[in-house]
Amino acid sequence: MAFLPFCGAHVLKDKDRPARCVVAMRVFNAPYSTMLLEPDADSMYDTAAERMGKTFIGTELGGGGGSSAYTVAIAKKGIRNLLKHAGLLQGDLERAESLSLEMPDDRCFVFSESDGLLELCVDLGEPVTTGDLPLPRFTMFAALGKRQRHITRLSMAF
Repeated sequence: MAFLPFCGAHVLKDKDRPARCVVAMRVFNAPYSTMLLEPDADSMYDTAAERMGKTFIGTELGGGGGSSAYTVAIAKKGIRNLLKHAGLLQGDLERAESLSLEMPDDRCFVFSESDGLLELCVDLGEPVTTGDLPLPRFTMFAALGKRQRHITRLSMAF
């Protein structure tokens, strides 16, 4: 998986905790900030911490099990900022622009029900608008000797 480098906080029912989490997310100051909806929240460590009343944020700084000098610098700056915010380090917060990414509801998730190959038509970070999104091409794996099927349209309403 690949991700834009983001720091996220979860959308929660308790209105006080999300405010603390949003502050921590903004203090971390990744290039992208996201209020996250989790489709399987009940089975996540994040949810256990949040149910205990803890302030919880998470990051994805590139994905794929790797890092780069760029993503390591984001992590180091974010940790320094959080330590300064908590009063454990002195100094001003290091700030840069952070673009907010929106996840308004469950339409943000599309799960495959078949094995296959996904061919993306838009790179991460490119702007898209509802209605003119070039859909990815999904090629379903076929048994040897059988015709492959290409899915070029999603059957869900946005």
